[in-house]
Amino acid sequence: MALSMVFVIAVLLAIVTKMELAGPVRVTVHSSDSYMQRARIVHSVDSSDKWVADVGKIFLYENGTMARLKDIVLTVPDKKISVKAPYAYYDVKAGEIDVKGEITASNGDYEIRSKDIVWNSKSETLYGGKGVYLRGRDMTLSADTMVSHKGEEVNLNGNVKVIFN
Repeated sequence: MALSMVFVIAVLLAIVTKMELAGPVRVTVHSSDSYMQRARIVHSVDSSDKWVADVGKIFLYENGTMARLKDIVLTVPDKKISVKAPYAYYDVKAGEIDVKGEITASNGDYEIRSKDIVWNSKSETLYGGKGVYLRGRDMTLSADTMVSHKGEEVNLNGNVKVIFN
């Protein structure tokens, strides 16, 4: 009975938070917590997918408004951006995903590495902290932090270094 109720709640939360369940999803029940395995979260606005996250595990809390994600591959289709990270926190209400750990983001032309990246899908702003490294074909940049709004420009702050290849 408890497993079927947890599964119903997980399916309802998936509908409410616009999660698209990809492939087989297994809900595991422990004495104190539950999680979903191998799921896909699709953030859609006006029937357009803004970002897609393929996640190894999802832990929901705060009545389903927050999620802790583990083993993530996040893509932003219209920007051709791919992000790989060990874990992240997703605030459903704010439309913000805070990616943690050893992070690599790339779009084919550039690669960004950092230990802390926050993506706000509503404002289309990317914040990077705790050391940021950008590598392109012609140069490598490093800084303490960075901010990029709608991908139009990147502002680097603190200990900025540029190396031309």
